[in-house]
Amino acid sequence: MGPPTVLTSEEENRIKQWIIHKAQIGYPMHPKIVKNAIKRILDKAPRPNCFKNNTPGEKWFKLFLKRHPEIGLKNTEVLSKSRASVTEENIRQWFADVTVYLEKENASDILNDPSRIYNMDETAVQLCPKTGKLLGLKKEKNMYVISPGQEKENITVLCSYSADGRGICLMIVYPYKRFSPKEVAASVPNGFIIGHSPRGWMTIETFNNFIKNGFYKQLVNEGIQFPVLLFFNGHKSHISLELHDFCVANRIFLYCLYPNATHIIQPCDVGIFRPLKKCWQKQVAEYSQVSNKPITKANFAQIFNSAYIEACDPEVIKKSFECCGLYPFNPDKVDYSKCISYRRKLIKESNNSLEVDENTTIKNVILLNVESNIPQSILDQFETTYQANKLPQTEIVLFNIRKKFKDASSNKKVDIILENTCENLTVSKNQSKNISQENHPDKE
Repeated sequence: MGPPTVLTSEEENRIKQWIIHKAQIGYPMHPKIVKNAIKRILDKAPRPNCFKNNTPGEKWFKLFLKRHPEIGLKNTEVLSKSRASVTEENIRQWFADVTVYLEKENASDILNDPSRIYNMDETAVQLCPKTGKLLGLKKEKNMYVISPGQEKENITVLCSYSADGRGICLMIVYPYKRFSPKEVAASVPNGFIIGHSPRGWMTIETFNNFIKNGFYKQLVNEGIQFPVLLFFNGHKSHISLELHDFCVANRIFLYCLYPNATHIIQPCDVGIFRPLKKCWQKQVAEYSQVSNKPITKANFAQIFNSAYIEACDPEVIKKSFECCGLYPFNPDKVDYSKCISYRRKLIKESNNSLEVDENTTIKNVILLNVESNIPQSILDQFETTYQANKLPQTEIVLFNIRKKFKDASSNKKVDIILENTCENLTVSKNQSKNISQENHPDKE
């Protein structure tokens, strides 16, 4: 028996399920992440332990793996950050994995209900987006526009959408360490979630806040049937142990999109964010015409809200899910031409086709050269006999030479045909020599 474990059996089971879940959805964890999660548990609920700073060591981790043999340290296949590594086979396998995962969860019916399929993603919104070409005097060498905001400043916005064409929840992440100033908080429209982090980026805390206080609550208010399926890009800041427990308890299936393939199978990237950015540019342009005040954190939300409402076109959202194959759930709907490997395959096939065309052209040139050395009367006789699929009475060898080029299929190599031609020419010469000897024995 040995000494009792520091964590309760319930806590260990939570950790185990968390590890397994993240590995299943394509985001296996390093042991350090697990140890840090255990430290947070012990910091919140102190108890006697022999860990340094409440952080378990290697010995404890080895015993943990021994107690849970279904978990093991494995070498993972490292995926290139370059999207060029994504193949059609990878994406099709990802679709198959999603199906298997939902079958194991007894939730395959989700794939038939667009109100229960979601996608979320974050995007950086420039306070001073590019305006494009504007009207002015042609003779002016330089034309300027006064910037409506800080040129290089961005604000992170986290959006989520459903496959039935709804904008579900939106969070604005402000670059503040603790709480947003009162004037900033007061400017945020109802229904928006306020997030904050030191750099204005997505963190574990902001994502937890988004799911718990925004996404989940709105689905409950709308009477959506659970469980639901939420596709996202799998960034490490998205899933914590606490969020995992919350999603398991409330039947929210978080599933990572295939790495480096969000430009292919993520609706937000494929079709939703572009019109949103266009609407934002339009709102900024209109605002700059009626106000000389800059766009700042204090008025950003109100202006962005107008762009968000205008861009929430149900048909565009639905089409984006359809183009990504997420609803209807169909990998054949995906545009695999965006995969570099797919383009390389097409290029290779095109080159092969070109090679065949070149060979065919060469064969035709050789055929013309052969025919140019045959008297027209004999050539006409050859053609008539060839069309009748018969052999001529004379010049059989020469006829067969022409016939080989005439019959040459596009997939035969020219060198093979040339080799046969040379053999036939040799035979022809020998036959001609024999005929000559028979007719003129004195020349032997």
